[in-house]
Amino acid sequence: MTADPFDDRSGDVYRLCFRHGTLVSADAFTGKGVR
Repeated sequence: MTADPFDDRSGDVYRLCFRHGTLVSADAFTGKGVR
């Protein structure tokens, strides 16, 4: 993860899961190999 949230070169991926408008899960996957 980088200090600049708009720097896509880091390869970081975020997954946010909502159920009925409520956040139920948040995951962060780091590194270029996750895509």
